[in-house]
Amino acid sequence: MTTRPVTRARSAILDEIVGERGKHATLGRKLRAGKDANWLLALILHAFARKEAGEAPTDLDAALIGAFEKAGFAGEMGEQARLYAGMSAATRGELFPAGYAQLTPATAYTFGDLERDLPAVQAAVLAMPTSTDVDVAGIHAGTVSRASARRPRRSVVATSGTEHLRAVEADLAPADATTDPFSIRATGFHCTDETGIDWLGSDEPYWIFGSMGGGISVTTKSQVFEDVDSGDDVSFGPGEGWIWGQSGGPAPLPDGEIGALVSLWEHDDGDPTQVQNATAAAFAAAAAVLAASGVAAWVSAVVTGVGAVVKWLLGFLDDDHIADQTFVFSRQTIIDQIGKQGQSFTLTRQFTDGDGDYTLTLQVSHLAPPPTTVTVPNVIGAERAFAVSEIQAAGLVAQVSVQGPVAELTDALQPVGLGASDAFLATEGPGIGNGGGGGGDHPFFEVVAQSPGGGASVAPGATVHITVRRGDL
Repeated sequence: MTTRPVTRARSAILDEIVGERGKHATLGRKLRAGKDANWLLALILHAFARKEAGEAPTDLDAALIGAFEKAGFAGEMGEQARLYAGMSAATRGELFPAGYAQLTPATAYTFGDLERDLPAVQAAVLAMPTSTDVDVAGIHAGTVSRASARRPRRSVVATSGTEHLRAVEADLAPADATTDPFSIRATGFHCTDETGIDWLGSDEPYWIFGSMGGGISVTTKSQVFEDVDSGDDVSFGPGEGWIWGQSGGPAPLPDGEIGALVSLWEHDDGDPTQVQNATAAAFAAAAAVLAASGVAAWVSAVVTGVGAVVKWLLGFLDDDHIADQTFVFSRQTIIDQIGKQGQSFTLTRQFTDGDGDYTLTLQVSHLAPPPTTVTVPNVIGAERAFAVSEIQAAGLVAQVSVQGPVAELTDALQPVGLGASDAFLATEGPGIGNGGGGGGDHPFFEVVAQSPGGGASVAPGATVHITVRRGDL
């Protein structure tokens, strides 16, 4: 079939990546340093190269292509596939793991092939100098020292701008949606050193957050933070920074391994919509790989692969990668760290590529689920206003009836000083408040009956009926 030309801009970007020169020299260095993580990128480019060459898609090809088509990113990937097809064997060997660097459009690679290769892929990813695989069970059992779980040296991380942490412990009990609401959220960041020379201009960073677990993947992107300088502290908005609970609130953690990606970028000429689409497509492709493999044990390989795909795609969209980190954990790891419901802990992570240097603050919380019942307070003998406030403080609605003669009414025969929130109802004569409209002493109204009674268990928001009587009549 006829091969369509590659646009000059994309070709120039690839030349800069391959030659490690110009604006994309740093991206070329990072991709080479982390080439074992580039396996998923190689498969995606290979699938689109096969499509461009008119080859019949394999089951894996169809899943990968479908993820990008659904995100509206197929056209971009077709152009990049033509770049990939034109790479020399030497360049592919520098950018991609050996087994994937040798794939040609004529090579059919299936889900069966991937399932066979994933154990070796994961082993290679965890053996990268930027990876830390924590033996959580060994540390808890006392057979492994906590000191053995060391982060990679900063100089190593700076070479690729990437760090991977795996801390997985087998779940001791199945997930329970009623008792397992967790939230993991970035709350803010500190700019230690902006990219480039400080006095030449400020950074415009943004963050990408993605997570996958239980067969579901979700991605979000923060706003672009303008005019960020060295020394600045910046907070995320209320709807930003969610790594787990991305709907904006706590959510149960699923069984098995959970993967998350946090990626930091400097905005340049990239289109924010394209950035979001590219990230979503990368996670969707990864979710398809995990679902088809039927084994969630390869989350480390997959989420690290997603990080490499995002790094490549957004580089071609002309934004500048600063750093990214991937995390793989289990619900049991979080539970053991938090200890019990209602607690939380805060951690910080450094994002650097030797130029820009940022510190991200994250908060992990295990929140108690909302109560299914509340206890009705006993307000017999209490003054009316105090009784109403006690009932409302318990999450209930107070409805008031008046017993006996009434004094101090408004023209509308309503009690003076009574707020609408009191849900006042006069069933035995008009209602009466605790205040007078014309000055003088304020009458006292005492609760003489209530239903349900104090100590009863009711649903949140239930109504408590109280009867009050003027105490000085």
